[in-house]
Amino acid sequence: MTHHELGEWAVTAFRLSHAPSRTTIHRVLIAKDDDKANPEQKRCQPVFSLALEVTLLQWIRDCERRNIPVVTGKTIRGKAEKIREELLRDTAPSAATILLSLTFSAGWLCKFQKHHKLTSKRVYGEAASTKAASVEEG
Repeated sequence: MTHHELGEWAVTAFRLSHAPSRTTIHRVLIAKDDDKANPEQKRCQPVFSLALEVTLLQWIRDCERRNIPVVTGKTIRGKAEKIREELLRDTAPSAATILLSLTFSAGWLCKFQKHHKLTSKRVYGEAASTKAASVEEG
């Protein structure tokens, strides 16, 4: 199918007043494999509490430096809840509403880990014997 034929089809299919330019059709064809053209892709959500994310990430990095096996979903979500509680004590009521609306679901965890490039790491030796309860306490 030529660019001209695609333009005619677009006029009919989308009830356009005029055919898209050749350049527009070319860009659409090139972008078909681009992430922006992916209808399955969900939109990017802004970070609702930067303080929470920064504090949580610092805690995770600190545990990784000490070879403490912490990067598990349950532990990260539990620590996120505790950080939120701490932030709620120190924030204004308007900001508290945003913090209270946060849910630390499996989807949130997946996006958090992907955004910060966190992966599960196997720990060996003495650090591997650390109890999860002591890690969760912080």
